[in-house]
Amino acid sequence: MERMKTRLKRVFLFMLSALMLFTSLPLSVFAEVNYNYDDLTDKKSEIVNKLTPVKPAKPENGKTAEDLIKNPKQPDIYTLRTDYKVQRGEKYQVDYQPYIASVGEAASQAEKDKVNKTMDLPDIAGYDKPQENFTIDYNTVKGASDGKNKEGNDINGFRFSDNKEFNYSAKSNKIKIKHVFQDLEDFTKYTNPDGTITQSDGSKGTLIKKGETRSEEVTIEEVEKHELIITQNGNTGSTMQASPLSESDPRRKGFIPEADYINMQVPQNAENFVLEYRYNRAHYDVVFDTAGGTPLPTRTLYYGQAMPKIADEDIPTKVGGDFQGWKPSVDLNTSDGKTFKANEIIKVGTNEASKNLDANLIMPASKVTFTAVWKDKEKADYAVQFWAEKADHAEGASLMDKYDYMGTRVYKDKDTGMRPDLDNEPVNGLKFPDLDQARLDKIWANVRFNRGRNLYLNKFYVYNKKLTDDQNGDKTVSSTGKTVYNIYYDRQVYDLYFTKSNAQPDKNTIYPEIWGYDPAKEESVMLGGPGKPYHYKARFNEMMYKWPNDAKQTKGFTPGYQSFGWGPNYSVPNFPLHLDTPPYRLNAEEFLDMEKYTKWGGYTKNIDKGDGTTMDLEWSDFTTLSFGIKQDHPSIPHHMDFWMGGFKDGETIIRYDLVRTKADTAGMDYGHRYPKVTGFTPYGYDPKKQWPSIAEGSQENGRVTENDIDDLNDERDAITTNTCGSYYNNQGIKLPIGQLDFIPVFFSDSDEYGDVKKGGQEFKENGYLRFKYTRNKYPLRFNYDPSIIRDDSYFNSKNQLDTFYEFPLKALSPDVDDNNEYKKVNTKEGPKNLLDNPENLQKLGLTDLVFTDSKDGKLKVKRPDNLSDQMVFKGWALDPAGTKLIWENPGEKMPFHPVNLYAKWGEPDYQWKVTFDPNGGNLSSIDEAKVTQKRKTIQVGDKGQEETKTFAKKEKNEGDKQVFTVIQRQKLVEPKKPTKKGYDFMGWEAIRYTKDAKGDYTNQIDDSYRKTYKVPELYSFGNDVVSPIYLKAIWVPNDRVDVKVEHHILSLDLSKETEMRPETLYGKRTGYLVATSGDKQDEKYILANHKELEEKLTGDLKTLYDEYNRRVKADNTYFQTFKVEPEKIDDGSGNLIDNPKFKDNVFHFFYRPFRTRDYKVNYIDERGKAEVEKFFTDLKLTDTSGLKDDALLKANEGNKEKFEAKRTDFEKLI
Repeated sequence: MERMKTRLKRVFLFMLSALMLFTSLPLSVFAEVNYNYDDLTDKKSEIVNKLTPVKPAKPENGKTAEDLIKNPKQPDIYTLRTDYKVQRGEKYQVDYQPYIASVGEAASQAEKDKVNKTMDLPDIAGYDKPQENFTIDYNTVKGASDGKNKEGNDINGFRFSDNKEFNYSAKSNKIKIKHVFQDLEDFTKYTNPDGTITQSDGSKGTLIKKGETRSEEVTIEEVEKHELIITQNGNTGSTMQASPLSESDPRRKGFIPEADYINMQVPQNAENFVLEYRYNRAHYDVVFDTAGGTPLPTRTLYYGQAMPKIADEDIPTKVGGDFQGWKPSVDLNTSDGKTFKANEIIKVGTNEASKNLDANLIMPASKVTFTAVWKDKEKADYAVQFWAEKADHAEGASLMDKYDYMGTRVYKDKDTGMRPDLDNEPVNGLKFPDLDQARLDKIWANVRFNRGRNLYLNKFYVYNKKLTDDQNGDKTVSSTGKTVYNIYYDRQVYDLYFTKSNAQPDKNTIYPEIWGYDPAKEESVMLGGPGKPYHYKARFNEMMYKWPNDAKQTKGFTPGYQSFGWGPNYSVPNFPLHLDTPPYRLNAEEFLDMEKYTKWGGYTKNIDKGDGTTMDLEWSDFTTLSFGIKQDHPSIPHHMDFWMGGFKDGETIIRYDLVRTKADTAGMDYGHRYPKVTGFTPYGYDPKKQWPSIAEGSQENGRVTENDIDDLNDERDAITTNTCGSYYNNQGIKLPIGQLDFIPVFFSDSDEYGDVKKGGQEFKENGYLRFKYTRNKYPLRFNYDPSIIRDDSYFNSKNQLDTFYEFPLKALSPDVDDNNEYKKVNTKEGPKNLLDNPENLQKLGLTDLVFTDSKDGKLKVKRPDNLSDQMVFKGWALDPAGTKLIWENPGEKMPFHPVNLYAKWGEPDYQWKVTFDPNGGNLSSIDEAKVTQKRKTIQVGDKGQEETKTFAKKEKNEGDKQVFTVIQRQKLVEPKKPTKKGYDFMGWEAIRYTKDAKGDYTNQIDDSYRKTYKVPELYSFGNDVVSPIYLKAIWVPNDRVDVKVEHHILSLDLSKETEMRPETLYGKRTGYLVATSGDKQDEKYILANHKELEEKLTGDLKTLYDEYNRRVKADNTYFQTFKVEPEKIDDGSGNLIDNPKFKDNVFHFFYRPFRTRDYKVNYIDERGKAEVEKFFTDLKLTDTSGLKDDALLKANEGNKEKFEAKRTDFEKLI
């Protein structure tokens, strides 16, 4: 039996060797099956009766039947795959049918020797093969794959494999790049640098001379003289980025390449392949710097075009100056060959300045700035405006929200061109806010303090040099007489520390701990205490919301004691005043300039920190303040409520933001001083008497229980709604600011939950102090001519109104506010604009401010003398320049000092229609908030019924046109570029309309600009809009179309298409060659050769291939090129019609699968071996070793025919 197995094994190996020797035979030779082995029912008799009788097999001694039928161990198989790869960019890809060889471990030496074949590397067009040939033999295959990529098992044997690669490098090709430039008068034309237009087909060419339309035939040499051709190297088959001329190349000056680069595939044959690189004409701005004269809009012009002259009515003028002409920023050439030098006045004719620039100027390849030259008056006026920082403002507030206007000083007949010394501008006469006249007198007298080291002014205000310098820059006095400088003063900032009193006996003072709730930590934390005293910063007269709350924040008291207030720690200890009734402002009277401030040495320079150390200050430090606490007993909690006079009779407004609590004496007769509240006077106060105070014993609600507090809150809420926000108490409970909350225990006597701790004092009653105030009035002054600076003596009852503190200025006065508009501040509706209505001014007796216009009989705000009729009243503003109009700032209220309002005069708020017409292209939706540089809010409607509207405003589209309404002198922002297939965008043309005899715009387009200058008028974004604007996209055909590529995947026998893989080559130039490749070749598919396509294709596929190949003549090769057809062609009379050949812009590549050899192994016993060998010997097959190409194919086909003829005999045999 073992001998039988050995025989079968040898037969199998013999068959494997035979098959390897005939690997070049067609696939079908061994692939067909003798019988249907899945259903042999009808073949049983035939199979059994026709076969040679089988000799029964018996197990050898010691062997079982299982051993007898067990398959012999299969030999290991080694496979080497050889791939031919070509360079595609930086990678290599399979581009040819791989060669695969396999050998068996059990082959005999004779069989091994038969595996020996020399393979020639195939030639691949466009690529260099790495070597001529390579040899495949048994040792090469086994040695390369042995131990690699192991598969299989012990029963069926193991298979090892490896890959060998031959990398073909792409051949380098030179690509010609033709650079052409856009014509000035016909944007659709692109010419050589000398203006000619040339074409060539490699053998002859055509030439159109500059300025002519007729084409003439010329030699290739003549064509090359005119063209700008630059070559660029690229590897065959790779995607190359064709680059434009560099920016520094003088030949490119004034032009912009159509793209940053152009991608193209390098063809195999680039002899006649030309890539056209187009350059569009650039445009640049022409800016007019009128140097203080009337402004001129910027223009945008194309390189090389004639510069339009300035209309006579637009030649700039300037008050106090005579126009001398223009200086250009660069050298300028003219159409008649002249050159005007940069920075020299342009003069024409008899050396006369060209004021309207009618000098045949040509736009250069750069921005041009024309600067007006003036002969100015030697003397002119200028003004200095003074601004003081507000006491209270938000962090990061704008200048207008942070500073109050103080006044203006005018200087007459000063040298023009000089810059005043603003740093040393005297403050004499300036009424700094929050200071009484006595202190102002000392400031004006330049009094000093602190041993003469500091100006008395600096106690309260400091000059902000940096901001002043930033706001004024290098501005010099202009001859216009309208130069204005701004000087800014900031309030002095102080650092306040809270510690032990240096004037009280030890039993009456402590080192206090100040606590507060930290929302981030969600717990109460110590904000300051012994070793690190509580402190904060505040500016002069700022409301000090951070002043410590003795009842709710302070700890450290001697048991039974509580706070009785604070006092300054002077250098010479004194405690003349109890600061026990907040809220406080850091004012002069109580904190910074007290009566005995100097006598007692100011605040101490040695602050006791409470840990045995002191904070020692410089002797000159006057901005660090120290306050000591006083403790005493008995003490109870007190609530301080502020009921303020309103704006109308009987009206009361509760100031929740001022409400405070404190710990103070329990004495019912103790007089609690009225806090000083800016803008208010204690009710019934007589200035001839002592500052008032109130005792709780004299008040109806001097003592209140928790229920009383609740009743008071209800009563207060019915009078004034609390809108002051909220805060966290020490237990982390969020409470409304200003709400009265009963205090059952002082913070110092409470535990972490707010309950009284052991030994602490608990209260059933609290003290309640209701402070009542009358509201002060201050002068509201009106100046209808902001060019004139008025002093106090000018204002009287006909142009000045006494106005309640905090009354909204937009509502003007309670006497004309019938609908309580003043209550609508900070609401969505907002107060109506009563201020700007002249009828309200007249009702209030302000008759100097109004007049009746004889033209229309309407009451209007009085106009300044010599004001242009084109100017209209825009509203009352807080500054002469009109930058802060009241109606735009409805939150502005009457301050606690006189304030001047200035009439603002300006152009009417004309509303202009702006249209963006994409002209057949696609334009992304433009956001109305981004179509102008700044949005602008104006008042519309009748006086007293105005409403505000914000522009630009987007209107309904008109088809694909986007429409906006903008206001006079808004500036447009250039939108994102539109797109249009087959075209390049060249900018936005300003379409203008003619005017009729009345000066109104008509629907007639004004085309004078295009007729005069031969180019469209480009719109300059950033100019003021002063007329309707119609912007139309300018498109230039780029002669680019998309080319399709269709990769047809066919079946092995080419009988059908199994898949089509489409691709697109975007933006290819018409009239020029385009190249691509059959790059879908890989390890599965290869391009079918032309012969087999011709012979085997049928039906539509054959029709498609034959028609395509007749036109392209590519024979389905890897690299293919053809000339791109345009979408439209001229019909001979100047009309464009559809091009019937446009459909031919498509590449076709046809692929088939690689041929593979799949073998079926049939087992026969050794009795059949001689017959099989004899069968193949009798076939007399042609030996294919050493054959290649056509000879190999012919031999294979002959061997196949011989085998097919005897196939039936072979099948019977096996």
